[in-house]
Amino acid sequence: MQRIPLEHAAPGMRLAKTVENESGQTLLPQGTELTEDLIERMGRMRVKRIAVEGHPVNLPGQKPPDPEKIRLDIERAFIRLRDDPTMMELKEMVMRSRLTHAEEVLAEMRAGAGGAEEPGGETPDDAE
Repeated sequence: MQRIPLEHAAPGMRLAKTVENESGQTLLPQGTELTEDLIERMGRMRVKRIAVEGHPVNLPGQKPPDPEKIRLDIERAFIRLRDDPTMMELKEMVMRSRLTHAEEVLAEMRAGAGGAEEPGGETPDDAE
């Protein structure tokens, strides 16, 4: 999943999350395939960003995820809980999930950019 500015949306992309207005009303449900008409409609409704499946756009300044930074951040978040076995199990689940997601994003970025991307910072979900 990648959050992108609406101006980077293109027909054929699929919504990874439901698009809602400020009141929380559903404008388009998750899984909707975008068309030129839907993109224009969202613009008229002042939608600024959408979440699309995969990682179809290499945005300027968007850094690929860095697995080592992810590991360190998770270790830091759980450091005071190291004596709690349940929290350590949770830490391992979070670690596996975040690292798997990072690997998927890196693969998608490489596929979209000819394999030239290298790890170096935040996850695409964090980049805004």
